[in-house]
Amino acid sequence: MRSTGALGSLSAFVAAAGYGSAFVVARVAYDYGLNAYTLNSLRFLVLVTAFALWIGVRRGDFRPPPRTLGIILFLGVLMSCSGLSNYGAIAFIPVSLAILIFYTYPLVTLALNSIVERRAPRPADYAAILCAFVGLALALEVSLEGLDARGVALSLVASLSVSIHMVVSKHALRIASLEIVTLYMSLSAFVLTGSVTLVLGQLSVPGPGPGLWALAYVISGFSIAMAAMMTGIRLIGPVQTAIIMCMEPPIVIGCAFLLLGEHLTGTQLVGASLVIAGVVLAQRANARR
Repeated sequence: MRSTGALGSLSAFVAAAGYGSAFVVARVAYDYGLNAYTLNSLRFLVLVTAFALWIGVRRGDFRPPPRTLGIILFLGVLMSCSGLSNYGAIAFIPVSLAILIFYTYPLVTLALNSIVERRAPRPADYAAILCAFVGLALALEVSLEGLDARGVALSLVASLSVSIHMVVSKHALRIASLEIVTLYMSLSAFVLTGSVTLVLGQLSVPGPGPGLWALAYVISGFSIAMAAMMTGIRLIGPVQTAIIMCMEPPIVIGCAFLLLGEHLTGTQLVGASLVIAGVVLAQRANARR
């Protein structure tokens, strides 16, 4: 049981590291002509291809269990909604504020999971999420200047979409394999994001050179992170996975400092420490269960 919990926690951390580092490298790829619409479409296309090949090589069954396809496709809709809403929010509000609002999703996940499971959340979970959230506010150095209701609403939609996705994924993974869930979820997300990209005329891929290498890293990081996140949800549940993934913004800040030479302040270090403290608190509380 402990080994399962450790593997689940490690998977969630790998997901946070994958998403965080990919976010920073994506900023480099944008300078070479990539845009968010194309990136979202390509990352889901690669996931579909990778998992289809994996199932095919293993001669597995491509058919999902009866009455689960609709649920799995719905997960893809939620992923698309989250990605598009997140990128839409930063057109109206500062990136730091959009990220902070988005990271209300661990608390929303806790509430939704409690309703579904019909049991009250533990005080330790609330304490861990609060500690991590305060840490994120400090690490991101959030300012309320430029507040726009449209941006706030879009960030909240992204937060709610991810929360529902994590809770529903837990139940989908009880009746279908990780490979099948990820394959059809990614297919659904690709169809939606790809359609939006084409309708808006936003297809743009970097030419040969650094931009293409950056794109390859971003897609690889995202693909690994997605598989790791789903593994974390399956092994330790959506709440613990969501709390551990609060490590993503501090990882983004650290990668931006190392790779892009961005300034790192004392306030950000304190905030990152609080996020880590929140994750440790959640892990200790979970170990006592």
